[in-house]
Amino acid sequence: MGFVVPPLEFHLGLPRWQHWTLQIDELDVVLYSLEKAVRLLLKSDPNIVGLLWLRESEYVHQHPAFSELRARRNIFSSQAAAEALPATRPTSSSEWRPSTSIEWPSTKR
Repeated sequence: MGFVVPPLEFHLGLPRWQHWTLQIDELDVVLYSLEKAVRLLLKSDPNIVGLLWLRESEYVHQHPAFSELRARRNIFSSQAAAEALPATRPTSSSEWRPSTSIEWPSTKR
């Protein structure tokens, strides 16, 4: 996954360039325009926000502008990010509490 700045003709008028994808077997490569990536960050999209939290050694290349986004990555982490994940989204606000007890499954053999 990565961000790119498309050529000028894609910023002025039509057509708009938002993303490019490539899939080879189980490998998915997605490149987002910087504009779309920032929109997704502001919506707390978990896939894009997660990109800001990788280990330094896991990046192939970093533009200085991306390094600035990473330095301020906390501004993109919010309750909205947790709610963007379907498995963690509560159906009501009363359900959004940590469990006080843990029930372990039976280990009978």
